[in-house]
Amino acid sequence: MKVWVVFFVSWVRRLAQLIVSGIGVTGSVASIAGVIAPQVSSAPDWLLFLPVPILITFIAVSRPKFPRSLYKALHQELSPDELLDLHPEPDNRFGLLGNSNTGKSTFRLRLALKDGAPQSNRSVAQIFSVRRNDRNFFIALVDSVGERLPNQFQVAQTERNLLMFIDHAAGQDKRALSKRRLVDHKNLFDQILIALNDGPTEPTSLTVVQNKHDLWGSNASSVRALDDLSDEIGVKFKNRYPNAKFHVIKKYSNYKANSLAEFTEYLADV
Repeated sequence: MKVWVVFFVSWVRRLAQLIVSGIGVTGSVASIAGVIAPQVSSAPDWLLFLPVPILITFIAVSRPKFPRSLYKALHQELSPDELLDLHPEPDNRFGLLGNSNTGKSTFRLRLALKDGAPQSNRSVAQIFSVRRNDRNFFIALVDSVGERLPNQFQVAQTERNLLMFIDHAAGQDKRALSKRRLVDHKNLFDQILIALNDGPTEPTSLTVVQNKHDLWGSNASSVRALDDLSDEIGVKFKNRYPNAKFHVIKKYSNYKANSLAEFTEYLADV
């Protein structure tokens, strides 16, 4: 898509948002004018034309930023809305879902070559380049906030491709299987399914990521439990969205280089 087309589309989108948000204000002013006019015989004529300067104001403040280069935005933390103004567009977008401490944000930070825990109470989007089949694929990850369910529901509703991270237990050093944790994953997915009913579009794919294999890989009961949970999620998802893709990434760990590389290559092929 040409840069000027992206610029125009961005401007129209911004203008439409402002007009919709301003309809209430304009309607209130018009209502007041309608009440005043019958009671005051000498009501000023300019009240009838008040929507005109309001519309001009909308146009004046709706100036969008010129499309931002996708390549210059690599690894930078953006808002999900800022992805709409990138040129060219990313090859694909993925929404990251999962309970707190499942490793979804750590996955994003690992790709950005950053250490430490994420410090954000809002959705964060980042662009990454993946080399696959002799070309670079540009992938956008939209990271939700684990402890904020409304935020996760919003990401699930707006992103067509979803990645749901699950694990055997909360924390980065626990090896024992937590049955409470498995129930938390089930409950979260059930709530996400309900939220998807209210979304504007249906999901194209769901990938369940069995994270922290470096901690539970040697525990046979954990292996079976995560496989059973993944199967249960897959059945529910396919029953609701039979045309969507479902996949499970098994034995994954954010801290194994080969695991991370294989996962990112998979994302380029979705």
